[in-house]
Amino acid sequence: KVSRNMSFHLFFINGWGFESNFWKPTCDLLKIKDIISSTEILDNDSLNKKAPTKIPINTIFITHSMGLNFFLEMKVDCLALINFFSAPNFLGFQKDFDKSKKSFDLMLNKFEQEPDKVLRKFFNNCGMHDNYFPQKKIDYKKLKDQLIKLKNDDFVNKFKGLNFKVLSFLSENDRIFQPSLEKFNSLVSKKHTIKFIPEANHAYPLNQPKMTAKLIYDFIRSLS
Repeated sequence: KVSRNMSFHLFFINGWGFESNFWKPTCDLLKIKDIISSTEILDNDSLNKKAPTKIPINTIFITHSMGLNFFLEMKVDCLALINFFSAPNFLGFQKDFDKSKKSFDLMLNKFEQEPDKVLRKFFNNCGMHDNYFPQKKIDYKKLKDQLIKLKNDDFVNKFKGLNFKVLSFLSENDRIFQPSLEKFNSLVSKKHTIKFIPEANHAYPLNQPKMTAKLIYDFIRSLS
């Protein structure tokens, strides 16, 4: 039960290809808010080792892209989930399944020979500037394995079984995840709300941290 004076713990999970600092600008804006008691970024590189085991009732998870998959794998209960630009079946919920599958297969094939080139194209399609590239040493095998996993994961039943509030943000301008409205409507329920961000690209939370923080803050406010 949410009380009027409750403060909230926020956990952030980044998506494929991005480092955990993807969420840092948004985190920095939110952690100074009066109703936020703590913020923590869970790097998807180490979630298996450092996944939180005890989740307070006032915890909200915020995920980006494949971060949703990592969250659903953790099997945690919380107060709410905010999902940016993803679905419990990333490939199956694309607007054009056949085209998306073909792109996935092509990306995987090219990743073997020219991983840096594939990553740069991915970041460009996410809406990042041409010079953006991860600063840490890249584990290419891990990224390839995650791509295969993202292609095959199906958490639809698990997503439908979540017993807490979920807010999904989508964009028809997203070049990485182009959502099928018909399929997403099948997920709408009293607990799951979908909102569209006009003209947003896939890296919107990193490119627009002020607007992202406001979207998150407004949702949290609505809980109390």
